[in-house]
Amino acid sequence: MEAKKNYIRPLFYSLWFVLLLIQARFTELLPDEAYYWNYSTNLAWGYFDHPPMIAFLIKCGYWLFHNELGVRLLPALLNTVTIFVLEKLIKPKDLKLFFVIISSSVFMQIGGMLAVPDAPLLFFTVMFFYLYQRFAEEDTFYYALLLGLNAGLLILSKYHGVLVIGFTVLSNIKLLKRPYFYTIVAVMLCCLFPHLLWQFQNNFPSIRYQVFERAPEGFDINSTIEYLVTQPFIFGPIISVVLLILSFKFKPVNQLEKAFKFTIWGTYSFFLLMTIKGRVEPHWTLIALVPLIYMGYHKLEVNERMRKFVYRSFPFSVGVILIARLFLVWDFLPYNSYTRDIKGEFHGWKVWSETVKSISQNKPAVFMNQYQEPSEYKFYTGGTAISLNNIMSHKDQFNLWGYENQLQGKDVVMLPNYESQEYTVVESPRGKISYIMINNFRSFSNIRIKTEQSEMTVNKGDSITLKVKIETADSNMKYINFESNPDYPSYLSCAFFEGKKLAHVGATGFRISTDMVNNGKEYIIKVIAPEESGTYQLFISVKTGWLPECINSDKIKVTVL
Repeated sequence: MEAKKNYIRPLFYSLWFVLLLIQARFTELLPDEAYYWNYSTNLAWGYFDHPPMIAFLIKCGYWLFHNELGVRLLPALLNTVTIFVLEKLIKPKDLKLFFVIISSSVFMQIGGMLAVPDAPLLFFTVMFFYLYQRFAEEDTFYYALLLGLNAGLLILSKYHGVLVIGFTVLSNIKLLKRPYFYTIVAVMLCCLFPHLLWQFQNNFPSIRYQVFERAPEGFDINSTIEYLVTQPFIFGPIISVVLLILSFKFKPVNQLEKAFKFTIWGTYSFFLLMTIKGRVEPHWTLIALVPLIYMGYHKLEVNERMRKFVYRSFPFSVGVILIARLFLVWDFLPYNSYTRDIKGEFHGWKVWSETVKSISQNKPAVFMNQYQEPSEYKFYTGGTAISLNNIMSHKDQFNLWGYENQLQGKDVVMLPNYESQEYTVVESPRGKISYIMINNFRSFSNIRIKTEQSEMTVNKGDSITLKVKIETADSNMKYINFESNPDYPSYLSCAFFEGKKLAHVGATGFRISTDMVNNGKEYIIKVIAPEESGTYQLFISVKTGWLPECINSDKIKVTVL
């Protein structure tokens, strides 16, 4: 029997990794992957919405292969090693059952080759529990050092790693009495220090986005229902339900298993509460996958009826996953209103990029409110592209890079994300592409409109008086020239939002000139309150020519009586 195990193990891991590499090479880069590849071309200790681990992994792989395989090489390797460490953690007596569970998971098979932050997140999660098991049994400086290092790398992979650490500590409060626990904390903080310093130097962009710049969606029962319905199936069409049911019945007998129990139900409860604020992405609960597989395997090992069900359902699960994997490589679905979106998400990016390049006439491409599309364009053509964000969306990493500044005064091709009769339209495999040429391009997303007010109460239709300062970083002043294009004058504009819905927008009549920037003076503007009662978020923006309003101010809470 042991000889058979020794035969199965290398065969499984070799085949698994080779299939991931084949899939990685022949699957077009997904939009988010292209965005993270863009990260890797500008290595830093942090990014607008993610810590830096995924950028570093992509950079290493892309150094070897300048294609999709290079982007996904290290995530695919980490996925394979994750399964190996998970096997060491579980110590399965029935190796075939363990491999069946792994192979039935959609994320392990398909997500395993994607260059997204979830790949290192899952790897450092299983490593965290592997090391925690040893630290719980043997309180030594060696394991404290390794655990602290892993904890830091876990958070540098994705902020959700904080939940893994937090729920583990909650499951074993006695850790706080162990001296080496504080060694773990110290080492973790040392690992995180460069990232925290980056956040400070860049004015905490992640926090500013979540707290000040992102309009709340508000509670919608559909978000909660969607979360409850999708979670039992998110890790696999059948195995996910089985693992979830078995985790209810699992009784922890040691500190590791207690941490698993806390992590599963803490994670699901945390994100259920998050649905009060808005939609929760289904894969955000990925950190629960390791505990689910651990508990599920050990329950299946002693439950013959459920074990038989898993084996019988295995061909169906693998069949569904195989079809999905084939679709990622080969676009075999017919085009209609039902398949249009999914086909556009996974296919046609290379041809679409070449189409955009042909219409750009070698001019920089400016995409409106689209951080994925300029990233795909840059990956497949090497051309210059940016995301120009306005009040109908939110800022992203392109705002931090300051690429917009470098295009001031140049001729560009603008690709809006809405249709208008003024735009030229061409067809592509991903649908229509609308564009318009702009000479002497001017935009001012780097301007900051500051007000002393953070909230106010007014009556319907009131005229609101605000004092504002117009500022930008000193290094950006060379890009600020409001008079350089008379066809694109700039004014201050106001926009009221209810959640994510634009409720009211209007001009203030206040025209901006270059000498108003960074002079320390306050300027008085007047905006008109909405005609309906409610709670709104008011943004003061720079509107240049026909371009939509930029994101320039923090939100002001306005209660209209």
